[in-house]
Amino acid sequence: MIKAYSQRLLMLHDLDEDRRRLERAAKPYAMEVLRFYGLYPEIADDELMRTILVEARPRASMGENDNRLERRDGVLYL
Repeated sequence: MIKAYSQRLLMLHDLDEDRRRLERAAKPYAMEVLRFYGLYPEIADDELMRTILVEARPRASMGENDNRLERRDGVLYL
């Protein structure tokens, strides 16, 4: 379950040794990592993060979106 939210959990402070594990778990979610990268307070593995971003940037430039942006679960529209 944590793997599916790893790219969002990386926005938390004081993760210490868990940050590296979460960064590895976030690799399959490159588009979401690209979306949240500016909000990460620190990076444990710069090389891994560069690899993820190198994968995501061409995909984003070709118009690919993270399909999670279109989800409406957890949002109440009145």
